[in-house]
Amino acid sequence: MEEKEIIKEVKNGKKELFGSIVEKYMKKAYAVALYYTHDTHLSWDISQEAFYRVFKNIRNFKENEEFFPYLYKVIVNIIERSIGWIFLSIGLIITISFGLIQLVQGLMKDTEIPLYFKVGIFSLVIGFVILIVSIFRERLILSKYDKYKEVER
Repeated sequence: MEEKEIIKEVKNGKKELFGSIVEKYMKKAYAVALYYTHDTHLSWDISQEAFYRVFKNIRNFKENEEFFPYLYKVIVNIIERSIGWIFLSIGLIITISFGLIQLVQGLMKDTEIPLYFKVGIFSLVIGFVILIVSIFRERLILSKYDKYKEVER
């Protein structure tokens, strides 16, 4: 069966046929991801994520389009967005942390504010920074694994 025919059948509900597409292009997808990341484990994850996204959105795939260039775009988008999220997260954490440090320094210099209130504010700031770091770590590292639970069901 030809590739375009397989994709058409997958679109019509024969989802199990998508495995043959994955088998055909997995090594190429991995090679593309490895070229950009230079990390074998990350490249494997990106390849799987790319096939997952293509499979999930197979109805949007245009039948006159070639499959591998489409997959290539998906892989590059995953990498670009991951890099964007990393820089955004780092910048946000630094900016918020700096602002909170400035707030704490200002409170500590103020002699009219009671010590217990200063300790309370300082505790809030530390808790907030830990929470922000935890949320972004989850977003960057752990969120990709939740998507596969849907496929397992």
